[in-house]
Amino acid sequence: TTINTGAGLPGGRRVYSGAQTGEVTIWGGTTLTFESSMQAHECPVKTMTFTGDGIFMLSGDEQGSVRYWSPQLALLKDARGEHREAVLALSVAPSHLKFATASKDSTLKVWDFATAKPEETLTGHGGDVNTVHWHPNYALVATGSKDGLVKMWDVKGGDAVATLHGHKAPVTAAAWNANGNWLLTASRDHTCKVWDLRTQRELGSFRGH
Repeated sequence: TTINTGAGLPGGRRVYSGAQTGEVTIWGGTTLTFESSMQAHECPVKTMTFTGDGIFMLSGDEQGSVRYWSPQLALLKDARGEHREAVLALSVAPSHLKFATASKDSTLKVWDFATAKPEETLTGHGGDVNTVHWHPNYALVATGSKDGLVKMWDVKGGDAVATLHGHKAPVTAAAWNANGNWLLTASRDHTCKVWDLRTQRELGSFRGH
């Protein structure tokens, strides 16, 4: 079975894997021994993430659905029909009041966590939005896309506040460092880049793959 995604329970006690079959499996965090498995989605699971407190896990699938789970994989919410294509990435705000989804339909959505309803749909990428990461301190998210661009978005205003050019191929990952001053991106152009939030300039580019 092809594993598409994984997520770790904060604290490392358990690891969860999401499969092409729609199954989610729980593994022991230190031993990686099998604990349990269930059919969580009717189609491939594309992305999973936990809230910072470990109370909820969110998952996104090939058909654009988002689901909330307890750590024991009890289904708590099922949000369907908001994205037209696969949900490729999820990121929860540090406050746990909102989260963001990145989709193959070229959009980014910002959701209210309590209602599981989108509040904003952000457009501007010219292809699949492969990755999204919420800033640790600000109402700001970073995205990377098949179009090779990295964007920073003001979640409250719904606007792209910066577009970073530099990658020559689809951007597959984007993540803020712990204090949010730097953004790390990875691309199919075989490079990783570090960007400065304040100047919105590239600080370094690394090639090793």
